[in-house]
Amino acid sequence: YRNIAQNLKKYLLEEGQAFFEIGFQQGKAVQQLFEYYCPNREVSVHKDLSGNDRMIIVGRRK
Repeated sequence: YRNIAQNLKKYLLEEGQAFFEIGFQQGKAVQQLFEYYCPNREVSVHKDLSGNDRMIIVGRRK
């Protein structure tokens, strides 16, 4: 995820969003990584039906 986070701003339009599937114990670490490399973006963690962290969405700040 580090390589993707470092390069995401090159490929993501300002109004675009990126979606990433993550392992159930990776939520906080991956969220912090994207927040560091994409400080002007909203980064959120979403849970699956079992209540485990499953997806990161990197999008436009509201």
